[in-house]
Amino acid sequence: MICLENLKERDLVPDFLKVTDRFCDHIFHKSAVKTLKGGHRITGKLLGHLVEIYVDTISSGKVPCLDNAVVALANLENQAAFEEALKVYQSGMEEVKNKFPVNVDDISSEHRKFSSLATSEFMKRSFKDEKGEYLIKLVENIDVHYIGLLKENEMASERKCRDLLNNLFFDMNKRLQNGEYSQSGGYELYCRDRDAIVEQYRREPNKGVSAEAVLNEFLNYRGAEANSILYTDTKLTENDRKIQEEKERNALLEQKCKEEQEKRTESERMRQAETERQEDRMRQMEEKFNKELEQQKQEVDRAIESKLKEQEEMLNKGFREKADLLDEDINDLKKEKEEKSSGSFKECAMPIIKAVSDLLPYILEYRVQMKRLNP
Repeated sequence: MICLENLKERDLVPDFLKVTDRFCDHIFHKSAVKTLKGGHRITGKLLGHLVEIYVDTISSGKVPCLDNAVVALANLENQAAFEEALKVYQSGMEEVKNKFPVNVDDISSEHRKFSSLATSEFMKRSFKDEKGEYLIKLVENIDVHYIGLLKENEMASERKCRDLLNNLFFDMNKRLQNGEYSQSGGYELYCRDRDAIVEQYRREPNKGVSAEAVLNEFLNYRGAEANSILYTDTKLTENDRKIQEEKERNALLEQKCKEEQEKRTESERMRQAETERQEDRMRQMEEKFNKELEQQKQEVDRAIESKLKEQEEMLNKGFREKADLLDEDINDLKKEKEEKSSGSFKECAMPIIKAVSDLLPYILEYRVQMKRLNP
């Protein structure tokens, strides 16, 4: 027996090999997959954790309890599921980060895609997360990471836009220093050069989410410069100056409107992306709920079948009194099955749905506040 693992089949008793082959065939092809209460299937890793929990409980002098062991196992698995799912999201969004700055559609689309993949990864491994504690934790951590990426993308866009404007205005700044705009007719020349640069700036692709905001900031900064040139241009009459002054104000107001429209568009597209993400998460939750419900029904059916078989054996052996005692167990199992059949996804998952739904405006509210802080 000590050397059993090292022996070849020809060294073993033929009858032993027949029994072993029959046993292995039954395990691999006929026996049902081991499940916990609730229908969750046990993998080798889960079984290992379950054994460790039992051993630790017994070693501490306590009596092992299946329900407590399952709760402890669920916490371990759900934490691992949360960590793996978050890693899926973070790794996926790292690819997007390398392309910063990107527009709001690109980052929202990738956020929705990898958030869905992360939720799917979590759903595959998690179980008995009945209050949605770990799912909510995942959603919160994804949103916090996303907010950080939004800020980084915005800053990258601001840097790119400022650098672009500085480069485009380089030659114009040299002419300004050389006094080319300080002579008669200089204001008209200044406006022509400035407007051409603004048009060139707008034609540049891939400026990100802050294109109009940075341009508005830049034009306001140079507003005093434009007014100075306006009032030193001897070619213009006082009436001309007033007309041009009004045009400058209107141009800045128009640019401000474009910035506000940029912000509204960004908020609307983000809201749409978050709504779609919420719908996808709800769909995955419902699919998991229905799958687990079906597993639980099958588990109850097996339990009823086992009790009925036991009752029949009792009756065949003449133990009617003991057989009658099983009626209560069988009726309880049938009631349990009816309750599971009557339960709907929304009723059972409403606390989770509400908690997750409350997170929907979180990012949008953050964006509004950030825009107010950075007008």
